[in-house]
Amino acid sequence: MRTSNTFGIHFVLRENRGKNGLSAIYMRIVVNKSRSEVALKRQVAATDWSEAKGLAKPKNDELRKLNTHLEQLRGMMAGHYQELQLQKKVATTEVLKNLFAGVKDSEHPLIILLLTTMPP
Repeated sequence: MRTSNTFGIHFVLRENRGKNGLSAIYMRIVVNKSRSEVALKRQVAATDWSEAKGLAKPKNDELRKLNTHLEQLRGMMAGHYQELQLQKKVATTEVLKNLFAGVKDSEHPLIILLLTTMPP
């Protein structure tokens, strides 16, 4: 049985977001052709980045540590996606982005908001 859901984690550079000749690294979350990006607060020189692999070229220990960090993030996000699938919850880019940021998803946020703002 084929599934219609697609999921991917990619790392991309944003040259216009970097400082001092470095480019900012963003994590792109893709679910069913919908995408969202998260700034990772890391920077790398564009010459040290492999667009094809979406990782830094492992020229030195610092770049190897960066690649290890990026692969750990990829694994963590894949784990979040799997968990949502096992719980039969809808996995969207926004849900995954919130899980990455540590924002808890409440069961019925609109109902809670209405109950807390309505006068007694």
